[in-house]
Amino acid sequence: MYKTIVEENQSALGFWFKTALDVAVILDHPVTQMKRNDHGWSGPLEERIRAFNLLCAIFVKVSLEPSVMEEALWRASLPHVWDAKKHEQATERVKGVRSVVHRHLKGNKNAAALQARALMETLVLFPECSGYNGINMANIMAMLNRLVVDELGLDPIRPDYAQIGIPQPISEGPKTASCVLVVDDRVPELIKSALALVGIPNLEVQFLHYETYSFSKLLGKALDDKLEELANAVGSLNPNIVLMDQGLGDIEGSQLVAKIKDLGGKQPIFVANTGGDQEALRRVGCYENFEKGINPRGLLMALRGLD
Repeated sequence: MYKTIVEENQSALGFWFKTALDVAVILDHPVTQMKRNDHGWSGPLEERIRAFNLLCAIFVKVSLEPSVMEEALWRASLPHVWDAKKHEQATERVKGVRSVVHRHLKGNKNAAALQARALMETLVLFPECSGYNGINMANIMAMLNRLVVDELGLDPIRPDYAQIGIPQPISEGPKTASCVLVVDDRVPELIKSALALVGIPNLEVQFLHYETYSFSKLLGKALDDKLEELANAVGSLNPNIVLMDQGLGDIEGSQLVAKIKDLGGKQPIFVANTGGDQEALRRVGCYENFEKGINPRGLLMALRGLD
């Protein structure tokens, strides 16, 4: 969807076309989507918001209308009622407190009194805010948007995209079309790494999301079978560069790199991409740690190695 919008506006986007296209590809990828379930929404909310806001900021910079805001990007932060009975009890308690506050402030139009009433109304909207996580700005903005959209019939409140900084892309791309594959077990980290790669000339970004719900390390034949399966999955995507995470749930990224090399065939350039210790990855031949986009030195070395 987003890729089509960007392609239709290639002329207007000019210099920013490649960056916008790469962000659109991230937003369109199946693994980055928000999903609705019985408990609300699940998915990589913060990183998806970051990608969506970046695309809208680029559009505004070149005087294009920003994309329609995805409903999930604000509804996902609405409080969820886990226990209807407890929620009803909390609501009644808060209503009782509100009656006391209104009686106490009756007739007082001082600015502090107005603020006190506003705070009381916030408690009414979040009767269970004394729970473990409390409430944050995202929860308040989600509730504001629920009132604005559902009660007033208006469009949701959005950021001022003109104030969002657009990072300059790395200009040192490969001379010919190349692919970098990001391997990670966490979708937010995949998106974070991919956003640091947008706009690089001649570079396509692909994801390999290793889904695992176990942090008990595989051993023996089970480990070897899993490593071979993933090594073949990496090979099937024919990447030129692989950004490899180290902690992949029940396996280690360094084990996967070693397996790919043991299997032979055309070898990509490996770059460490971990939020932790990079030493195990460096020992199996990975370039300096990309750190999910913080440190580009190893990636730049890999890009130069493609020419």
